[in-house]
Amino acid sequence: MNALVQLVLRALTAITVVYHTLWACAPVTTLPPPLPMAKGDTNIGGGLIGGAFDLNAQTRSVDDLQGHINAQGWASVAVTDWLDAYWTGFLGSSSGGGTGAGLHVDVLELERLSLGVQASGGFAYYAASLPVAVTVTDQLILYTNPGITHGTLIQPSTGRAQPLVPIGLWWTSPRGIGLGAELGAQGYMESEDPGSQRRPTLMPYLALSVGLAGDPRTR
Repeated sequence: MNALVQLVLRALTAITVVYHTLWACAPVTTLPPPLPMAKGDTNIGGGLIGGAFDLNAQTRSVDDLQGHINAQGWASVAVTDWLDAYWTGFLGSSSGGGTGAGLHVDVLELERLSLGVQASGGFAYYAASLPVAVTVTDQLILYTNPGITHGTLIQPSTGRAQPLVPIGLWWTSPRGIGLGAELGAQGYMESEDPGSQRRPTLMPYLALSVGLAGDPRTR
C-alpha cells in the first residue's frame, strides 16, 4: 500500500512539473540584440537575467516582490544582408525551460539607424517585436525591441499575450567580443484568487550578456 501511495505521489509531482513547464515556457527577454550583420556573419552569446515580479499598484514595499533569475543563450546567422535566422534557449524560475527559433528582417537601414521586424516561436510560446538600433559609435549600439510574448510567468492565470519593452546597450570589441546590458519589463494581468479581478502587473528585469559576433572566417 505504501508503495502504491508513493507511486501516486510521484506521478502527481511529475504531472505538476510538466503542467507548469508547459505554461511557463517563454523567454523573459527579446535577445539576441539587433546587431548589424552582413551575409555570413554569426552572433553567439548568452546572459543571466534577474529581477522581480508582482510589481503593481498594490505593491507597498520590496518585501511584496518575488525575485527571479533566468539564463538565456542564442546563436544567429545572417542568411542575407537583411535576413537573420536564430536559435534561442532559456531556463529559469520565471521563464521555465525551453527552446525556439526565429527570424529577424531589416526593414530600414540608414547610416546609424536600423528598423526591423522580429518573430520567434518554440515550445508553448511565440514572440513578435519591432527592433530599433542606433549606432552610437562604431563599437556601441543602443537598442530597443518592444513587442509581445505569449507564455505564463510562474502562474497559469497569466498565460496570454504580454507586452515587453526593453532598452539595451551592446559594445563590441575589435575582435568581435561583445558585452551587453538590457533593462526591461514584461507586463501581464495577475489576480490573487481565481475569482478576483485581474490587475496590471509588471516583471522588471536586468540582463547582462556576453557574445561573439562577426565573420567567423576572419576570427
